[in-house]
Amino acid sequence: MNLAGPGKNKENAIGLKLNTLTYDLKWSSDAEKKFGLTIGSQGMFQQNENFGKEMLVPNADVSDIAAFALLRYDIGKWNFLAAEDLICATLKLEAKKKARLIHWICDPKLNLNKITSYQRSIGVAFRPDDQWTLKATLHPDSAPELCGTRNVWKHEGTYRFEIGNEDLKIEQNLESDLGVKWETKSVAIELSGYYNFIDNYIFIGQRGDSIGPSSGL
Repeated sequence: MNLAGPGKNKENAIGLKLNTLTYDLKWSSDAEKKFGLTIGSQGMFQQNENFGKEMLVPNADVSDIAAFALLRYDIGKWNFLAAEDLICATLKLEAKKKARLIHWICDPKLNLNKITSYQRSIGVAFRPDDQWTLKATLHPDSAPELCGTRNVWKHEGTYRFEIGNEDLKIEQNLESDLGVKWETKSVAIELSGYYNFIDNYIFIGQRGDSIGPSSGL
């Protein structure tokens, strides 16, 4: 986005360069055997840099790496599954001086955020015949609010100043679902339902404070 006035050179009002690198690795054992194992890793590395006059998001280095394992055991008409995920997320922001309220502000001691979380799931499926399948899954999960709860900044997109709280606990949820499926060579009908319970839910709360007339916040 360029801005230019009479007799002035063009300049970038908003400019952002984002570099992203992703990878996906997976290995699976013989699917024909009763016991099976799948292991792998997924990851993403991002680096964004502003080169405009205004800055809507801060310069940051982001990494998100996960390792997972899936166990499978088949016996007769029963299929059992168990999965484990290990996720490590890191966010490093470019800190600005606290006097410059017109730009993003990050507490120096919170400048490097690193959260490690685990995700697990277990499931079972029963096939009484070739057409019917009954299945159930239990999936405890965590949803770490890596950036929004730990840093202090002006949110350019919403015209508000956000103050995080590093003492907040990580969001946790427990999901369970049940399903039944009927299928033939040409038709498949499936009915499923789930229940999801969320604990330590994190949300934005209003304080009513004002940074100052010059900032407009």
